Amino acid sequence: MMSGYVFPMFSIHSGIASARQLHMITAYWGLILLSAHLGYNWVMITGMAGKVFHVKLGGKKRKILFRLISVLVSAYGIYALYVHRVYEYLILKNMFMFWDYERPAWQVIFDDTAMLYLFAAIAYYVKIFLGCKAPQSRDFPVDYICRKK
Repeated sequence: MMSGYVFPMFSIHSGIASARQLHMITAYWGLILLSAHLGYNWVMITGMAGKVFHVKLGGKKRKILFRLISVLVSAYGIYALYVHRVYEYLILKNMFMFWDYERPAWQVIFDDTAMLYLFAAIAYYVKIFLGCKAPQSRDFPVDYICRKK
């Protein structure tokens, strides 16, 4: 394995099985962290999309519609997490993943997107609950200041 040569100070000699386990756990945790990052920056993303596509994002009916869609997609994300037992991969309870060739590709993409959206929604609402606000100055070293309202 190349990591034994690249990082000799760690003395990694465990072989391909460890690399597969490491790949599996980091891929799933990476999905969650990417989703949380998207959710944390959701206001900025929707604002930029609104400018690009010349869409006003306001309006009470539109807000209710988008929240309903958000609840439905998040509920399906919870279902997909449970059905595909992703929680077992996150803690390495199940160390092998087998691709189901009977499922169409669009369904796999939809399930993964629903799970991604679920974690993005969780991060977005945690940000709102914590009362995070954008900084007043561009010189401030962190992206957001979180205060309790």
